[in-house]
This record gives sequence, structure tokens and C-alpha cells, in this order.
Amino acid sequence: TRLGTKLGRVIQDVNNMPKGSKVVIFSAYYRTLTLLKDALVRKYNNDTVAFVGGSDTAKDLTTELARFRHTPQCAVLLLDVRMCANGLTLTAADHCFLIEPQEDEATEVQLINRIYRIGQERPVVIKKYAMRGTIEERRLTHRKSAGGLLNDETDQMGAMATQPADKGEDSAQVGIDLH
Repeated sequence: TRLGTKLGRVIQDVNNMPKGSKVVIFSAYYRTLTLLKDALVRKYNNDTVAFVGGSDTAKDLTTELARFRHTPQCAVLLLDVRMCANGLTLTAADHCFLIEPQEDEATEVQLINRIYRIGQERPVVIKKYAMRGTIEERRLTHRKSAGGLLNDETDQMGAMATQPADKGEDSAQVGIDLH
């Protein structure tokens, strides 16, 4: 399965993380998470990736979170946005990837705060992914001009890295290194 520009960039960013790093990858779309899971399991192995999707139970969530927190080789947690509304602490991670801008900016803040909270002992890298020329880009531009919740001196969305377009697709934009 061809992942496309954005998800290809996510895989590349996971691959480029420093040894010992862990990442939580959030998406509101179950299909996006399953595509990423399949690609990451093919590239690494099943022990590397924890996954909690929309139909998983509270027990599944607890099991996968424990595996992510306590198993050194489990470096990636793929998490459905709807599964993390109730006070999860994900300080085992030092990277947070937001696959798409959320409709409500406060939801993005909540997702980031799952990783960047009391007890976090390492700098946290936050990457946001958006496709150029889409509603995602317009949403981020509007937030920036409106002075949204994440619009401060640490917000690097104005300095996006650009992934070259492949075969006519729009380029992926990635906000980098928010601390």
C-alpha cells in the first residue's frame, strides 16, 4: 500500500528519531492509524508498535499503554484522538506527532499535554502535519492570524519544513521542534 506524502514523512520522522526516543502519534482517523501501524510493523516489527483505535476497549487501552510505557523496544504508540480524553499521562514519550490539525485547537493542546506534563524529564518534540493547499493549511493559517492557543514564540508552524511533492501530490508541511 502506498502511503502518500504525509504518511511517508511520518515514517521518515519515526526512523530519524534518536535511539531511545518514543513517540505518540495521534490521529482522528482510524484508517490512517491502521495504515501507519501496518507500515511500521513491516519496517520494524510488532513489538515496536502499540496501537489503540476507536473500537478498542478500556482494557485494550490499558494493555497497550503499559506495553508502550514499560517495554523499551516499543517506541511508537498510535492513538486515536477519541481514546485520550480522560487524563492520560504519556510522559514515556518525548515526541508527539499530530497527523492532522484538529477542528478544535483546544483538542490539540490537550493531546500535546498528554506528553508534556508534570513528570516529563526530557525535552518534547512536537510535529504537526498538514497538506499544502487543503483545509488543513487554511485552518493553521487562520489560527496563526487569529492568535490561537498554540500561537506563541515556541510555535514553529511559520517555519514549516516542506516535503517535496511526489507524482502530483501536494507537499506535506511539518511544524518542527516545539518545546
